[in-house]
Amino acid sequence: MPPPSPRRGPSGSGCGRSIGPATPGPGPRVRCSPWPLAQGATGYTGTWDTATSTSYSGGLDPVRQHRGASAPYTVTARSIALVTTKAASRGSVRVYVDGVLAATVSTYATTTAYRSIAWQKTWSSAGTHTIRLVVVATAGHPRVDLDAFAYVK
Repeated sequence: MPPPSPRRGPSGSGCGRSIGPATPGPGPRVRCSPWPLAQGATGYTGTWDTATSTSYSGGLDPVRQHRGASAPYTVTARSIALVTTKAASRGSVRVYVDGVLAATVSTYATTTAYRSIAWQKTWSSAGTHTIRLVVVATAGHPRVDLDAFAYVK
């Protein structure tokens, strides 16, 4: 996977929304990594579909609608955020950090919002961590979109 381009921007902004190109100055650099499914990532369980749209951070968005499907992401960072689409048809996803359940996150919203930060985690120092997302897929809200991760090294 090619390295993500450096970005910086305010906390709480999704990839490509309020985060703009890197600019000189103090402060941490926020990086955005579109979800690597289409780039041959390994460790996925279940069958994943993709959707394409200019609204997604990388133009391609892995989508899953089956309970228990999971996807891993390993990164060296001191802070990370899940960037996703929130919408009326979207459901929940369990977030595991280094094998431990950290949160169950709803991606439901009454109106569609692309590149939204749905979950974030910060550590006291940078380290290598594996994030695994597991689709909950409840009735009426089966879909979860995995757009990107934004992270600070």
